Amino acid sequence: MPSRETEPSRVYFDHHLDSARWQYVPYRRADIVVATGAKVGTTWTQRILAELLAVPAEEARHASLWVDARFQPTPVAEIAAMAAGQTRRRFFKSHLPFDALPYDPAVKYIAVGRDGRDVALSLFNHYCGYAANMYIMLNSPPGTFADEFPKAPSDPHSFIKEWLTRGNRRFPWEKDGYPFWSHFTQIQSFWDQRDLPNVLLIHYQDMKADLQGEARRIALFLDVEPTEALLDAIAQRCTFDAMKREAMRPEEHQARSFVWEGGSERFFNKGVSGRWRDVFTSEELALYKTVVESRLSPACARWLEQGRLASGIDPSNT
Repeated sequence: MPSRETEPSRVYFDHHLDSARWQYVPYRRADIVVATGAKVGTTWTQRILAELLAVPAEEARHASLWVDARFQPTPVAEIAAMAAGQTRRRFFKSHLPFDALPYDPAVKYIAVGRDGRDVALSLFNHYCGYAANMYIMLNSPPGTFADEFPKAPSDPHSFIKEWLTRGNRRFPWEKDGYPFWSHFTQIQSFWDQRDLPNVLLIHYQDMKADLQGEARRIALFLDVEPTEALLDAIAQRCTFDAMKREAMRPEEHQARSFVWEGGSERFFNKGVSGRWRDVFTSEELALYKTVVESRLSPACARWLEQGRLASGIDPSNT
């Protein structure tokens, strides 16, 4: 039977997000919620889960519903019906923090972290790729918002300054993340709940360094047997290059081209870390450091910058 132990204490509603949509999708026991910030490896994590749960590759892109996406043209009642019709173990996508999601101890929550400097650069590229249709969807239905979602700035320097110092006015408890939501609030909210047995934190850099090892951690967390054959398949099918090849299939590329200039080519941009070193100025990096120190606990900040393997900080053991 669906259950809902704790209702969320925060409400998120803006051009991208609507946390209230979760009330239409009751949990089932053993559901999985992949809750991430933007551009931290969400699609990558979903692809790993698809392999672990034996979802065919051709179905993987549509298997994990993004419930809290306000802008999507599919009505929430239809999303709820699609979720209700799924007979296999379900896994959902969310960009909400922990306190904006309904909590159920029988549900598994996976949060993904990534160095915020990499996130800022990747998000800027993502934002610059928004096609006209994306802006139409974000600002629809007409009259929903007094202000339209702004067009992307012309350079990453303008973007990171506002992203670090300005919050989305619809979320007054957040002080950064404009015009999206706070990368730091989202991951800190899950860090604060890391002792819960049904919460797992994984890191983009750890997946790059040891994909099979991190897949094994995820499998054990989900009570899935991590056989060598399964881990070998993940090593083959869940790399950046493999996922990009799949995404370039005509149907997927065309679907993404509706909302991103360049379609899948733009969506799967580089998949590398550290490019921010050649882009952001020393002043911008100093500002980043100041913001991180004010938003995150020291252990969370170190883990977010380096990952579990490089920092020696295991969220499940801290």
